[in-house]
Amino acid sequence: MTQVVSQLAVKPGCDLGQHRSAAELWAALPAELAGWLRPLANQIAKDILDGIALADPRYRSLLRRRGPGTLSESIKEAVSSCLDGIGDPLPRISRPALLGRRLGRAELAADGALDRLRAAIRLSGRIACEHLADAARRHRISGESLCALMEALFSTIGEISAAAAVEYSTGKARALTQQERRRHRLTELIVSGTTATERATASLAEALRWQLPDRVAVAVLEPVVPRIDLRPPRFDEQVLVDLGQPEPRVITADPRRHLDPADGALTGWRAVVGPLVPFTEAPVSLHWARRTLGCLQDGSIKGGDVVWAHEHLSTLWLLSDDFLTAELSRRSLRPLDALPGPDRLTLTETLFVWLQNRCSTTETAGRLRLHRQTVHNRVKTLRALFGAGLDDPGQRLEMLIALRARRLRLSER
Repeated sequence: MTQVVSQLAVKPGCDLGQHRSAAELWAALPAELAGWLRPLANQIAKDILDGIALADPRYRSLLRRRGPGTLSESIKEAVSSCLDGIGDPLPRISRPALLGRRLGRAELAADGALDRLRAAIRLSGRIACEHLADAARRHRISGESLCALMEALFSTIGEISAAAAVEYSTGKARALTQQERRRHRLTELIVSGTTATERATASLAEALRWQLPDRVAVAVLEPVVPRIDLRPPRFDEQVLVDLGQPEPRVITADPRRHLDPADGALTGWRAVVGPLVPFTEAPVSLHWARRTLGCLQDGSIKGGDVVWAHEHLSTLWLLSDDFLTAELSRRSLRPLDALPGPDRLTLTETLFVWLQNRCSTTETAGRLRLHRQTVHNRVKTLRALFGAGLDDPGQRLEMLIALRARRLRLSER
């Protein structure tokens, strides 16, 4: 249809400056728009679901569920309800608020974050906006009607976001008992590391009957079973546990005893433990626990139910500064980088194993499962490339560090 609809206008008495609900704004739109926009409902809902799943993979399992009350059906109902409400003389109960409450409850149940949910809601609005703007161009909808249409959409997104935030925050507060709130606050104070909180820390610790230790280790927890089957870890009173964070935390003065996987306290969880440090340096322990978890997740290190940061110090050090490791690699391995691909890979592997085995050709041949003469020839080529640097202990150390860092970087990909 190519009819110009510049005559379509918002219903009389519906001043755009007046505050009204989303349902009233949809009802105030010209009824003629409904015939063009309602057929888009399914495609808009589908693109919103696909867009959210693509932008944040953590939502995929929730969005795959089908049936009444699920998130995917709630989103479809909300889209249809808005478009069905165009020009409706009797605005119905607003679906956006209902959807927002469902989203807030679902995010809380999944132990998610409110900021993450708000980002998904904003993305939904952008996707719907693109569809409606495209329809407006195709049907040559008047500027006044287009402005009213966008106001209705933005009001809908605002109502969804507000309802989700209220539901999430209310549920979160309801779930925390007074003692849990104290533990949550005490954990936050300890890992903040600011001296201004010393009195508050001591007061909270006394209220919890938690003795302030001289040294602590901070661990972050990662679920290793589906959330639906997950149970809170079980620790004694001298272990602080805060499960209200995106990365649940544990603070203990005796990590070897409290985080022993044999006692069953961590069933369903993996603990990544930072180093044992003076109490006031708890933020340092948390930092290295997080870094170790990141290396574990990207494959740079391997681990079981409990992973100790102090057992991976060289890996953490090599991956702690991208610029310095890249510069060291570029400077110390420049002769290799100038070679064509196959030769570079072969000689790089040989150099790494040769340096690891105290420059022994025999041991290198055994590790690589090659004839000793083959390794001898490769080392001869390496000497031609690196010259006297291959006999310098300092340069050999730099080469070994650079090669180790390069292998760790490759394992992250």
